[in-house]
Amino acid sequence: MTDEPYTLTLTKQPNRSLILNLIGRNGPISRGKLARRTRLSPPTISRVVDSLIQEKLVLEVGTAEFGKYGSGRRPILLQFNSKVGYVIGADVGEIKIRAAIANLKGEIIREITAPTLPHKGRDTTIRQLTATIHQLLNEARVTPHQIKMMGLSAPSPIDRKTGTIILASTIAGWRNVPLKTIIQEEFGVPTFVENNVNMAAVGEKRYGAGQGAKNLIYVAVSTGIGVGIMIDGRLFYGTNNLAGEISHMVIEKDGWQKDYGLHGCLETFISGDEMVKWVKKSLGEGHKSIISSMVEEDIEAITAETVFIAAGQGDEFAAEIVTHISRYIGVAMANLVSILDPEIVILGDDIVAAGELPLKIILGIVKKLAPTLPHIALSQLGNKAVVYGNIAMATDKAFKKLTLSSSS
Repeated sequence: MTDEPYTLTLTKQPNRSLILNLIGRNGPISRGKLARRTRLSPPTISRVVDSLIQEKLVLEVGTAEFGKYGSGRRPILLQFNSKVGYVIGADVGEIKIRAAIANLKGEIIREITAPTLPHKGRDTTIRQLTATIHQLLNEARVTPHQIKMMGLSAPSPIDRKTGTIILASTIAGWRNVPLKTIIQEEFGVPTFVENNVNMAAVGEKRYGAGQGAKNLIYVAVSTGIGVGIMIDGRLFYGTNNLAGEISHMVIEKDGWQKDYGLHGCLETFISGDEMVKWVKKSLGEGHKSIISSMVEEDIEAITAETVFIAAGQGDEFAAEIVTHISRYIGVAMANLVSILDPEIVILGDDIVAAGELPLKIILGIVKKLAPTLPHIALSQLGNKAVVYGNIAMATDKAFKKLTLSSSS
């Protein structure tokens, strides 16, 4: 972990929690450096560290190199025992369930995927999710008792207090699903549930293109569009947990209206479902595209991702479509940049398969319309961003719980 400065907020915690926090964030670190950073006496440091070692929360991992601590005896270095427990992250997507297990340092140990089977109903999808988590545990040779925290996500607004899926419209029967309760009862593990796009933003900040940024916007473009917003390193949820639901942003006030929402809202111009309908119609009318061969002439198999992949491979027909929707995304991003002033905007989800084409168009429009120009980049994690975000948040929650439980 990085060498982070000691902050006054930590002094309010009991000594054990304070010291474990510093070791976890800054290890390997010596007892002497802990004493200097905390201003606690060396005997107090030794007493607490010895206790943490006995509890297997902290390990001695050798001695410091010559020159780092001056002449004389080299101090023994201490490190948080990241194998004292594990966390699981799982994302229930429209097509796939992705799950991963990591140690408490956030290092991924195992990842697996399984089909979601979204059209077979609520109970089938839940059984598929629990079976996937059981498979992950078996493959990693970890028991539920060793799991300290589990993070789940879905393409839905979330009641974060109860861990309830409000409505995942792309998964049949997923309305008012008490997912947190269901999974906690199945595995006996503390669990939280978050929106998938918010988790992708967290994933990119911890592991991907957003590392080091405090203020970022993650834009997911697939069958629809969603945004995850981080301000001062924290997710911004809004009053009703609906921050980032920009599909209703009005782009053209006199534009046509979808089945829901306002006239000219963003969703009407960039909806993946509408895009696929238009592609199917155009191919049926004789337009030439590699999309036909990609789906082996079965136009019903075409998805938004198919179109983005074709554009990334240089298909002119697909590139024209991606260019069209990218212009509207660019206008929406210019609006958000004007309001939020982020350091970076990260473009993610299926649209990443189109490569630099949408990125260049969006960059040009934001440069033209917004008062400032942040860094705009493609996701580095791709379709792993969401589950990696689950892992990152689960790790933070597990470590916080561990430090608090070790307080005396």
